[in-house]
Amino acid sequence: MADHMPKDVEARIRALPGNRICVDCNNKNPQWASVSYGCLMCLECSGAHRSLGVHLSFVRSIAMDSWTERQIQSLELSGGNENLVEYFKSKGIDKTMRIADKYKTSQAEFYRNSLTQMLDGKSGSLPDPGKLGASNGYQQDVVQKAPPMTDVARSTSASTTASSVSSARQDATPGKAKAFDNGDWGDLDWLEEACKPVSAQAPAPAQAPPPAREPPASVTPAPEPKKQETHPPPARQPVPPKKEVSKDEKEIMAIKNMSLSEPVKKPTKPVSKLQEPDEFFNSFGLVGS
Repeated sequence: MADHMPKDVEARIRALPGNRICVDCNNKNPQWASVSYGCLMCLECSGAHRSLGVHLSFVRSIAMDSWTERQIQSLELSGGNENLVEYFKSKGIDKTMRIADKYKTSQAEFYRNSLTQMLDGKSGSLPDPGKLGASNGYQQDVVQKAPPMTDVARSTSASTTASSVSSARQDATPGKAKAFDNGDWGDLDWLEEACKPVSAQAPAPAQAPPPAREPPASVTPAPEPKKQETHPPPARQPVPPKKEVSKDEKEIMAIKNMSLSEPVKKPTKPVSKLQEPDEFFNSFGLVGS
């Protein structure tokens, strides 16, 4: 399972010999690593490693990329940057050598394959490539470059000129001038044909007139879309002014609006308070004194 490198693992890897500085230069605190060689490098050198391709150097960021257990083991089993630097030094490869040349050598391939065998748990030994440039039966590390094309062209041109000059000198006899011979011109029929007057020369064959071009087919113009007729909105009728209602008309309208179904309220008479019996009879003078 791939995950970000734990802080304790990162601290353990940075503590390995040489991992405080870049493996290919002297920049401090490298933040990138090559899984293929188990080494740490700076940002500038990591770009050069990426240009080599993942088959030569697989580059990962220590802080930003995710790491598998096998990739972390590659950084630990390598032993640090110092092991790789010392190995290259023993093979005649200096630390300041160009990265594009250093990691394409058979010595770098040997170190990379040896680290892969350690991760796979294999114990077989690989053939030692020897020092850089040594003739040991393997593929030569330094390839001779072909000369530039300009040099080849110049040498070829010079040799051609020299050979033509030497052949001309061999043909010329010193002290004797070679007489001119009409036979050197070869067949002169072409000269006689060119000197003939224009009238004697065969007339040039008449060229057929170019075929008449057919007039382009008439193109019927597309009918124009009909415009929708728009009718103006109808004019609004003027509202007549309200007529003032007189007082008599108001009373007539009020009588019309009266509801005849409502019962007429009858006036109520006040009920007198009942008097006492003695008072009642006294009022008529019926009670004796």
